[in-house]
Amino acid sequence: MIKKCKRCGKIFTTNLKEKKYCSVKCRAKYWLEHNQERIKIICEHCGKEFGRPRRVNAKGKGIRFCSISCANKSTRSSLIKQKTKRHKYISIWKPEHPINYNGRVLEHRLIVEKIIGRYLKKEEIVHHINYLEDDNRKENLFLCHTYKEHDKIHRKSRYLIKEFIREKGLKEELTKYMIKNCPELKSGVGN
Repeated sequence: MIKKCKRCGKIFTTNLKEKKYCSVKCRAKYWLEHNQERIKIICEHCGKEFGRPRRVNAKGKGIRFCSISCANKSTRSSLIKQKTKRHKYISIWKPEHPINYNGRVLEHRLIVEKIIGRYLKKEEIVHHINYLEDDNRKENLFLCHTYKEHDKIHRKSRYLIKEFIREKGLKEELTKYMIKNCPELKSGVGN
């Protein structure tokens, strides 16, 4: 289908009936141009006035702070947990900790520190035995004293996984799974 962009007027082709814009940028710019109404909120911690688009919350209920940092400082609680952006590691607000990043410390490091009774060194790494980054039970955590030791665990586990797949005859099943769930790998399968 040939369509005209709702924002810039550019002619484009698409196979989607509901598509109105030639690109994501045009859609975002159109939304910003036509949805300028914002809710004004005052941060309960720092007193700074900030705004949120009307669509986020019609009445501004529940929005009390301008940032996570202000929320953490206001509550002064070490129980505020937050998952990191790229991983599922849980971090806790502990600005007094000697090795903190923007006032936060990874929960699994705190748990191991409590078990061994001292702060971990920067080069010490806590390994999750079942590879689930947010499973911080003490029986799932293993302290590696160096990066080299941690790397060795990962290399050994990759080898064990390959042996398990070979031993159980799961190669065909794994290939089917990869083809189904990883479309970008389809061209490389069977070469």
